[in-house]
Amino acid sequence: MGKARESGMGAGKGADVGERMARGTRRINAIIAAVLVVAFSGHALLASAAGVQAPLLAPIPLLLGLLALVAAHVALSIATTVIMWRDTVRPPSRKKKRHQILKWVTGVVLLAVLTVHVLHPAVAPIVIWSASALLLAAFAWHVWTGMKSLARDLRLPGNAKVPLRIALCALVLVALVVMVATRI
Repeated sequence: MGKARESGMGAGKGADVGERMARGTRRINAIIAAVLVVAFSGHALLASAAGVQAPLLAPIPLLLGLLALVAAHVALSIATTVIMWRDTVRPPSRKKKRHQILKWVTGVVLLAVLTVHVLHPAVAPIVIWSASALLLAAFAWHVWTGMKSLARDLRLPGNAKVPLRIALCALVLVALVVMVATRI
């Protein structure tokens, strides 16, 4: 049956089930993350073009659905981190632990800026513009940091992270240019 893994579940069949569950959790989380990247990318471009009126144009059920996906992504990220850090057969290296911590730091920064973005009342356009630019930067930093894991968990080719990162940079640049152009 192959080498048994101990991911907090013991040896034998339970370990195989635990490994499949861990892979499934990572895959579901990657699919949710990919949906969030596409949705928030579209939101960034459309809201950048709409300018200050963007909050009035966004359908509330869609935004609430996105926030529910964010909550699911956070919960699944916690689960996959716990699974990885408790793995006694293939414990994560220091490099992997540092990278995981960086993904959490970028995620916490993104969540903090997103919270302000969602809850902040309408104020002067320059404050909204600055907060949106900061949110876009935090989004790009988090997605850039997690791109290799995202590509792997979505079973994309190993070299997919480079074009995906280029597309991310292009998106951020276009969104920033549109934000600036709509405010001139």
